[in-house]
Amino acid sequence: MPIVELGPLLFEVVNGRHPQNKNVLYFQTEELMIESTEDISTDIDGEHGEPLPLHFSVLQERLDVFVSEYTWHYDE
Repeated sequence: MPIVELGPLLFEVVNGRHPQNKNVLYFQTEELMIESTEDISTDIDGEHGEPLPLHFSVLQERLDVFVSEYTWHYDE
């Protein structure tokens, strides 16, 4: 994508409107395989990642989130 379109895209990400951006491929799935005929390096949170192909899958109910009552704000 052209660099001049990056700023507006970041603004859309912050506002949750990025799925409609022409530069974003948005979909939902339970499994995803990423592969390439080219040698492409991967990056996992800033660290060198595994080589392709990569397989991702959703693990149902595998993440517990604990939130302090002091950080959780809601209207009753």
